[in-house]
Amino acid sequence: MQATATITTTPIMPDVPNGTETPNYVVEIFYYSYYYPDLLAPFDIVDGVCVNQEGGKCHTVNCWDYNISTERCESTMASGLDWHDYLGQTVACGFEYPLGTVFRVLEPEKLAGEYICLDRCPACTGTRQLDFLSPIQQLPWNQELLVQVTY
Repeated sequence: MQATATITTTPIMPDVPNGTETPNYVVEIFYYSYYYPDLLAPFDIVDGVCVNQEGGKCHTVNCWDYNISTERCESTMASGLDWHDYLGQTVACGFEYPLGTVFRVLEPEKLAGEYICLDRCPACTGTRQLDFLSPIQQLPWNQELLVQVTY
C-alpha cells in the first residue's frame, strides 16, 4: 500500500488597512486644481479686484490670514499635519471623502501617482475637484483627471 498525503495551502492575503477587509475603490473623473499656502492670498477679491492672479485667473484662498507669520503660511492641514512636509504628496478633497482617502491619478501621465487626502477644500465639495498641494501649477485649471479612489 502506498502512503498518500493531503497538502492544504492557505492563501496569503496582502496587508490591508486595519487588517479587516480589502479596500474598495472606484475609477472616476476629477478636475485639477492646486494650492500653495505660501502664495499668501487671504482674499480673492478686494474692492472688486483680484489680489492674486496666476495665468490670468484669480487664485483661491491659500492660507488663512491669521496663520500668516513672517511672510509664510504657518497653518496645518485639516489632518493636523504640517503642509510643508507634504508638498507634491497630498491633495485637499471635498467633505464627501474622508481624510486618508487615497487618490491614484491614472491619467494624465504628468501627474500620475498616489496622493492622500490630508486637507479640506470646501470649493471641491460636490464639484469632483482635487486641489493638489504643490509649489507650481502642473496642469491647466480644471483639466480632467482619471482617478482611482480608494476608501
